Amino acid sequence: MTRKLSRIAVALLIGWPALSPAGPPPSLIFPDAAHEIQIVAADKCKGKLPCGHVLPENDSLARLILDELRLPFHRDVITVSQCLRNFAGDLASPNVLFTSEREGGYASQGLVLRDRNKTRELPDLRYVELVLNPQSVRSGELDIFSHELGHVMMWTVWPVRPEGRSPKQHVSMGITDEFMAFSEGWGISFQRLAYDAITRYQELRREQEDYKRAPRWLWHSSLDTRLRLDAVRSNDYIHRKVLPQVDTAGMAITDLIFLDHTSPLFDPCRLKNAQEMLASEGVIATMFYRINTDSILSHHYRSSVFYERFLREPYPEGTSVESLFTPLENVLLKSAYVMYQFKDKLTEHSSPFLEFINNWCTLFPEDKEELLSLFLSTTVGRTATDSLGAIYEKMAYAGMVGGYNEYKRLRKIYEDGLARLTADVLTQKIAFDANVGQQLWVENSALSIPVTLFAPEPKFPLNININTASVFDLASFPGVSVAQAQSIIRARDKQGWFKSLDEARQNGFKF
Repeated sequence: MTRKLSRIAVALLIGWPALSPAGPPPSLIFPDAAHEIQIVAADKCKGKLPCGHVLPENDSLARLILDELRLPFHRDVITVSQCLRNFAGDLASPNVLFTSEREGGYASQGLVLRDRNKTRELPDLRYVELVLNPQSVRSGELDIFSHELGHVMMWTVWPVRPEGRSPKQHVSMGITDEFMAFSEGWGISFQRLAYDAITRYQELRREQEDYKRAPRWLWHSSLDTRLRLDAVRSNDYIHRKVLPQVDTAGMAITDLIFLDHTSPLFDPCRLKNAQEMLASEGVIATMFYRINTDSILSHHYRSSVFYERFLREPYPEGTSVESLFTPLENVLLKSAYVMYQFKDKLTEHSSPFLEFINNWCTLFPEDKEELLSLFLSTTVGRTATDSLGAIYEKMAYAGMVGGYNEYKRLRKIYEDGLARLTADVLTQKIAFDANVGQQLWVENSALSIPVTLFAPEPKFPLNININTASVFDLASFPGVSVAQAQSIIRARDKQGWFKSLDEARQNGFKF
């Protein structure tokens, strides 16, 4: 349940103080270098925007939050967020963390800020909204801050994005659509980054996994959180899922769809196809996490001209870019700049992550070899070819059952094949996205599903991409049985993807 802070909501405004001798002077980046942190308690508002007044800086919650946001990782992401505001032309607005009574975390827009006798209406201000109080801060709930700030960053450079076409709720373990996966995968990647960087989050998790607290990890959100930390690190999301051993005989098709969607179980011997990977926020989170922790990509700095666009004041003469921005800040700025450059080129039929990779290679050619190698190794080359998939699956099985000689033999074949594929992609003998089929969307007007897992309403008609649809997605259409749906997916797997809806019809799909 949502906790309240003395029954008031608060907002955190981050100017940025000189918290450390390292990094640029605050005036280079932040609009109000004199204020370290402002805490704003929410007032009752007559207008449409939330509003609040500034609390004294010596407020106990303010000091508690400041201690955490002084940690280097949080300082890096806050710096990047403000740099992107500067880049977008918003030189006056601060970064904001608004704590409300809405359970969950959000990237929100619009705020009325009251500071002493001055009131500012900021309808375009984008900020993080969380529920916080001293207890929740001490228990580590600021670990989600960077996830939501990641959404604010994306929103700042890419304010108008095509809508995702899947009505399913986003979950890290599910498959929805490529735009939802791109947005949420970007946000999720920050959760693992925060966990890596902040020892206290690791210690808190160890406490939470005490045997006395074991039942809490059975709850859906806890399962999702665990996957966001562990499966992102181990690249489990590239595998297809399996259902838990429960009695499905009497389940409605909607329940079966949700069971498949939320199952946290992965089969290491089965890979997702290319489109399933691109529509999985877990796979995309893994990709972003690996990009943002890659030592080559993060340490490849650009000339000072690149960074000037993110500053409020002229670039300091004689100052190296390495002294102004940490490697994490550097790679995040490059990521956001890539998003900004391709944002106007996309339609609802585009694949945003493929565009991201392609544009990064064009904008930062010195990163091309490392980026494509990372991408192909993470996805088992499936966006380029299916040739390695079967080898990988057999290797996974041999390794699982302890077949050492067979595992060793297949690993050599796989690693040699991946090296050849990477070389072929780098020399343009094959495109890195040559094995990605079309998005073939079909609406099931006969079945509406809830858009959230926790509430029966609102509902929308099920909309599926034939080339990523699950067995139960297909079986929800009138005239398609589960057995027929399984046959359709076997045919899809055999040929890689359906090239048209007519081809799907020929293989038994009815709509």
